[in-house]
Amino acid sequence: MNRYAQRGLGSLGEKLVEAMRRSGADAAQAIPERTVAEAQERLPPAANAPPPVVSVQPKQPQAPQNAKKRKCKKACVTQPNGGSAASVRTARMIRGAPRLSAAAAEAALAEDAARRAPVSSPQSQSAPTTDTRALLNARLKGLADAFGRRECSAAAATVRITSEARETLRRMIASGASSAPGAQINAVVDVVLGVDFGSTTTKLVARAPYLPGEPAFAIPVRDFAQVDGHPHLWASRLWEGPDGALSLAPDPGGAPICAIKTRLMQDGDEASQADAAAFLAQILAVARGWVMTERADITRRGTLRWSYNFGFPAQSLDEKALAARYRRVIAAALAMSECSEQPTRASAVATLRQCEGNVDARINEAAATLQPEVAAAMAGVAKFSRLDDGLFALVDIGGGTTDIGAFNLFRTSDGRRMPIFNASVEMLGAEPARLCDDDPALYRAFKEALMMQARAVIWGARQKYPMSPRWMDLLPVFFIGGGLAHPQHQRLAERIGPWLRQNLPGSRGARVVKRPDFGGVEHRSGPDGAHRLCVAAGLSLPEDEIPEVIPPRAIDAPAQQIHLQAEMIGPEQV
Repeated sequence: MNRYAQRGLGSLGEKLVEAMRRSGADAAQAIPERTVAEAQERLPPAANAPPPVVSVQPKQPQAPQNAKKRKCKKACVTQPNGGSAASVRTARMIRGAPRLSAAAAEAALAEDAARRAPVSSPQSQSAPTTDTRALLNARLKGLADAFGRRECSAAAATVRITSEARETLRRMIASGASSAPGAQINAVVDVVLGVDFGSTTTKLVARAPYLPGEPAFAIPVRDFAQVDGHPHLWASRLWEGPDGALSLAPDPGGAPICAIKTRLMQDGDEASQADAAAFLAQILAVARGWVMTERADITRRGTLRWSYNFGFPAQSLDEKALAARYRRVIAAALAMSECSEQPTRASAVATLRQCEGNVDARINEAAATLQPEVAAAMAGVAKFSRLDDGLFALVDIGGGTTDIGAFNLFRTSDGRRMPIFNASVEMLGAEPARLCDDDPALYRAFKEALMMQARAVIWGARQKYPMSPRWMDLLPVFFIGGGLAHPQHQRLAERIGPWLRQNLPGSRGARVVKRPDFGGVEHRSGPDGAHRLCVAAGLSLPEDEIPEVIPPRAIDAPAQQIHLQAEMIGPEQV
């Protein structure tokens, strides 16, 4: 009896063995199509997508005698004909996995292929047809636009500011824009500002990482700019006055500008970039001004030396145009934050154009970095919680978007490393969900789109890292973000575990962790609101304490991976 029959796979295992001896095209034909199980709930009125054809990659040829070999601390990589840099990164990335010989690695991958063969792709379950998916995307985009209009309308009708609050805001921005030093002593105090720029709210946490006790504190927000009455959630909103000035405070006769981040991600035109830069510039000045005027325990110790970590979606790692857009906005915001005059859209556009060509230099000069939000969130959790190395997933539910990532997290001699196997950001946040509540068909469509996003990310990670022991255990899935309270997202948290058990034989499901503790930050949001600061708290850590990220595009699929061999001894070690 072969090992496939022992595992209960019978003739299917034999067909897999035969398929792996053939070419890639023949292999796909050697495995019979499997009928997709009835979906739990279908997207009306679309029918299920056609059942998938499961393909198995052919066995990799053995390396020739003159194959090049590279040595590293943990493993030696054999590269037929030199291999590829991406494959080398992949091999190093999974060094936390069990060390395998080449033959054992092939056997493990073959067994894993057999274990996965009967399982339908996550996209095939309750998946709408192409036309229905396109219609759903169009409707969700329409919902996002409607959300922006509704937010602006509500702000214009309800937001008010006192003359005292307006004057306080003006003084704080002026103080933060100036380069006035702290205490007149020969000492420097490093302060890291973490900026979590969200689609509906922006959170700011400042940290003095090298002072005793590593004090960290969330920047408070005045009443006129708070969201949901939360003392540390700044509405991601501007006001354009009659004179064209862009302000954080409402102006008599002015109009609100909402959905700033959403427009930056979707449209990305110069006007949306200018609005984002003007908003962030004033937010930075407010944060610096508050620390300088309200935290004498920090300023009396010496001159403040600022650095900044800005969060952005993990999916942007593989979208060069969006990442470049973010960097251009950050560079302009840093420059504008040192000017006490209120910006206009015209002045913001002019600053953006001035930064063109030297964006990286301006960002580096200001000691700023862009960090994937998923890495920042896990940095804060890992710092104050005991986490074992291994595979994780994280779901960050914001007001406008849901950001999902699946990644490995492990320690190295010089810090933590985080290869992100798959990531996705969609307009499936709490506000679009609320706009679906009154339409049963749209409600079901939203629910399935949300679950499909999670399936695609987790299954993509499964394809790239099939040997993780957590596939046969409980996969830790962290849920964070202010949108978690919506029933749609609560239901998502409940569905992931059963879906894994149903589709992955041997899996125990998921260990869902809602609102993980990140600790160490002073705030006034109470126990129920603290989790909304998770990303900003992680961003306030020094850059070298945030895991080094390997983007999805740099990680090969298992069929393309080179083999990890046992550690070899070179001549210099004999």
